[in-house]
Amino acid sequence: MYVGVSFISTPNSIAMAGIYTSAFGFVYVILTSVFGIYLLLKARNRFKNQHIYDLADLGSMLYGPWMRTTMTILIVFTNVIFLLAYIMFFGKQIDQLVCRTGKYQECGYHNLYSFCVVIALFPLIF
Repeated sequence: MYVGVSFISTPNSIAMAGIYTSAFGFVYVILTSVFGIYLLLKARNRFKNQHIYDLADLGSMLYGPWMRTTMTILIVFTNVIFLLAYIMFFGKQIDQLVCRTGKYQECGYHNLYSFCVVIALFPLIF
């Protein structure tokens, strides 16, 4: 399975997202990884003496200018999902930290803390 360290938290992730969303996510990660490996192998054999700077540049050299847009959209989509997952993680961790440190009876404000993390990171994102 090509998911990495997050394999440990897979049961909790599936319980939170649902079986269909998780299956779609796993299929997306696997297909994106296989396609990336395919592009790299094809590029190794075809462009040994040319400078290729990123995956969008490689896609445009292999398939034409339309692939640059497609690869850019895929990379941005993947980065947005990665960022959203970490924002949710930080929100839950901050919620646990505040609840345990302040010894509050009511917890569960992780959505509020996730929103605060987004606002704090917003200048860095752009």
